[in-house]
Amino acid sequence: MEKRIANRFEVEVPVHLEQGSGVSRDISLYGIYFVTEQGFTEGMPFRFSIEFKYAIPGRSIRLDCEAHVLRVEPQGNMVGIAACIDEASKVTGRDNRGKQF
Repeated sequence: MEKRIANRFEVEVPVHLEQGSGVSRDISLYGIYFVTEQGFTEGMPFRFSIEFKYAIPGRSIRLDCEAHVLRVEPQGNMVGIAACIDEASKVTGRDNRGKQF
């Protein structure tokens, strides 16, 4: 049975973790699925940020988030992480010259 309450968007963007990095596979308002080499366990809280470089022409948007792990899946030599986004704590943007808005 499907438990999602928001639409997912298939998008591959870098996921910046406190200790490493990953690549998203899909994102919604309340969750993210990404692949990484970092070790995670179910229920583990963590912070991450993602940057959408072309969300607005000439500007990028960075989201800093707090989340917890819902599921960990082996993906070859990596792991797939399904996580619930608990808080999008900061939204910043930069124009194509690097100036913050």
